[in-house]
Amino acid sequence: FRKDRVSQYPTYIYSLVHSLVISISGMCFLFGLLPKSAMEISFNFTMGYVLYDISVIMNNKSIPNRMEAIVHHVIMYMLFTVRESFFVELVFSMLSEISTIFLNTSWIIYQSGNTKSLIFRLNTYAVIISYLIFRVVSFPVLIIWSIILRS
Repeated sequence: FRKDRVSQYPTYIYSLVHSLVISISGMCFLFGLLPKSAMEISFNFTMGYVLYDISVIMNNKSIPNRMEAIVHHVIMYMLFTVRESFFVELVFSMLSEISTIFLNTSWIIYQSGNTKSLIFRLNTYAVIISYLIFRVVSFPVLIIWSIILRS
């Protein structure tokens, strides 16, 4: 592992854990395997993660587009505080974190210098596929679904 990046490992690991927790709990909730009260706990964990990430961004002036990232996180935090009126939609939108699992795994493998490995190659495909499904395709579906539900 690259020693000059050691300070970044906790952030990527926390992000990876958050992505796993919110993705798994979200899928379980949507399939009726997790009660709403348990999903609320996952959302509270997400709120803590958002606050942590804001502090990391504010304390690291080398992050590109810092202000945009802070605004994004503040808006996400505000959405979680008023989540009751669109709970299922918020759960669905948090499935976008599935791609973050593979993205952070790629970063960790890259930092370890194993970019020629089959695992890295497969994980790269997983990043692309999950990004397309859970970030590009799912949000228009969510918007259409929300319009139909609210009509």
